[in-house]
Amino acid sequence: MGKIVIEKKDIDILDILRINARSSLSDISRETNIPLSTVFDRVRRVESNLIKKYTSFIDFGNIGVRNKRGLIITGEMPELKSHSINKIMRLDEGRLFIELCHNSQNSVKEFDEEMKKSKCSILHDFEYEPIVEEKIIPSTLFNE
Repeated sequence: MGKIVIEKKDIDILDILRINARSSLSDISRETNIPLSTVFDRVRRVESNLIKKYTSFIDFGNIGVRNKRGLIITGEMPELKSHSINKIMRLDEGRLFIELCHNSQNSVKEFDEEMKKSKCSILHDFEYEPIVEEKIIPSTLFNE
């Protein structure tokens, strides 16, 4: 597949969908001043070529999670059953970043036991508190 051509209208629509993937086509049309039929066509085009999936952001603080834990691992990806995993990202060939959200010391111990049984090495293990609320800001990726 060739490179997808992204125009200003597409960027405006994508910015709205990144902020709220449940925005209606009529709301997008009203907010961008793009005709409804054009919004429909462009959303359908980017859904088939660009958007991988729609997802939800969870406010973990509302369920008692105050800290997040990050791991950078190398080696074979373990088959983990832990409910503490929030996301897994490939950093480069052979390294993964795993973000964990623990709500108890037991969940930390259970996850650590799973990791000990795996065939991977932990390069970095760190805890952090979100300094700012996770926000999606309008894209500047395509503005070159």
